[in-house]
Amino acid sequence: PDTKIGDQIHVRATFHDKDPTIKTEIVIEPKMSFGTGNHATTYQVMEAMLDIDFNQKSVFDIGSGTGILAILAEKFGAKEILAIDHDEWCVTNMHENKSLNYSSIEIEACNLLIEGDLDKVIKDKKFDIILANLNRNLLDATFPQIKSLLNKNSILITSGYYVADADHIEQQVNNALGLSKVNQLVKKNWTVNVFK
Repeated sequence: PDTKIGDQIHVRATFHDKDPTIKTEIVIEPKMSFGTGNHATTYQVMEAMLDIDFNQKSVFDIGSGTGILAILAEKFGAKEILAIDHDEWCVTNMHENKSLNYSSIEIEACNLLIEGDLDKVIKDKKFDIILANLNRNLLDATFPQIKSLLNKNSILITSGYYVADADHIEQQVNNALGLSKVNQLVKKNWTVNVFK
């Protein structure tokens, strides 16, 4: 990866040069995990994150892949970050990327489709910001579980689905979580939506 979002975020691999003109840098060795910043969904979530105050906030990154979004949340000032993925390869990769970025994010293996798996990881925690870069079907299955994880005035960022599915996702979030859309980004037919 070598992705730049203006002069704000630079995602690079260890073999790419550091750009001292960019404010926030993330070093990612993606290997077989998703999340280098090149894909439209990850790029847009990072763009959306620029407009959110992460300072001292608790963050839950669902389907974290490389850990890129969790690491970025920490660099933006979040104080308590939990990143989960069902794929053991991703979990291993997250630990590697955590080390590369001198990060202190918490990483857990968790399969949202296995009943009770999320409860074992969450342990009654609640979050100010939830990042869910998942496909439409997995989001649909996850929304009922997310409801109990929201703090008052929580923010939910969803991505990983096409623009054609945006209305469906918005309706699901309204119905299941009682949140309203406050921002939407679109790139290459993919969309990111921010709910409060």
